[in-house]
Amino acid sequence: MTITVDAEGFLTGIGTETPAQYHADPCTYPSLSAHTAMRMLKCPEDVFRTHPKLGGSRFQREYSDAMDNGNLIDQLLTGTRYTPSAKNSYTAIGKNGKPLQPCDYERFESLLIVDADGWTTNSARELKELARAEDKTPILRSDFEREIGKVPEYIARLELAGVSLEGVRTQVPVYWVDESSDGVRVQCRALLDMLEDVYYSNGLVARTSITDLKTTDDLSDAGLARSIFRWNYHVQGAVYQRAVFKARDLDAPPPFRLAFLRTRLPAARSEELAEDWIRFGSLLWQQAVDTWAECLATGYWPGHELRRDRIVPEHYMIEDMKRQLGVSE
Repeated sequence: MTITVDAEGFLTGIGTETPAQYHADPCTYPSLSAHTAMRMLKCPEDVFRTHPKLGGSRFQREYSDAMDNGNLIDQLLTGTRYTPSAKNSYTAIGKNGKPLQPCDYERFESLLIVDADGWTTNSARELKELARAEDKTPILRSDFEREIGKVPEYIARLELAGVSLEGVRTQVPVYWVDESSDGVRVQCRALLDMLEDVYYSNGLVARTSITDLKTTDDLSDAGLARSIFRWNYHVQGAVYQRAVFKARDLDAPPPFRLAFLRTRLPAARSEELAEDWIRFGSLLWQQAVDTWAECLATGYWPGHELRRDRIVPEHYMIEDMKRQLGVSE
């Protein structure tokens, strides 16, 4: 399916952009994604300051070593095969103006592979920041090679969980038009880890499904529920279903499942999101669409400083404090 552009310049369809091109937002108008939606509900001003088509000079996101490792696994399993390329050398400059110990590095897709024993030298640390500036994931060569060696087992474990990478489209950009509660059209986009089509003998699509790959340390029922809630995977599921439903003009939203991979003592589970998750995710998405449309129309993006909400303890915090005090009421 190709991208269609309507008279107003809104995009709809399945694209062919690379992840880097997608994250730069190739749409005519600033577009809303699932990740951006959850940030909109927390602080619209933060979104404005970092969105590539608004106040941001580049796409920005939260960073952590765990997220870097997850991005690496995602790239190795759903991206292109690794082909070594030419290495470059980077040398940090010390406070005295003299060059410090150099460090080699290599660019591969959305990764920046650094030849260092750790992030301890100035050159390695500055390369890490360079990767962030280019919206690439910094990874040490030793970690990269270790994970490459484990890919066959990861694939085998995913297949045991019912997830096959054969014949599946990966890193698929999708564009569609949604509407706010008062009818304002909003450009939206999503980048799917896996999109699978099963065909009839006549070549028509019989069934479409969406799978998103996640890494986790806890594959128990409670652990996966906590992951879904903490990282808003239910919003992502609702949005991805809506994306393909709208982009392909389907009769019903396609099923969405999460493929959870544990990299330490490799194991995997796959779960189709229950209807309750999707329902709540859809409601949060609609709130974000409404807020997004209002901010674009008014040019007003509220910041943290304007919030006057009382900060009250969550239910589990109250229960924990009761436990610490030894009381039940």
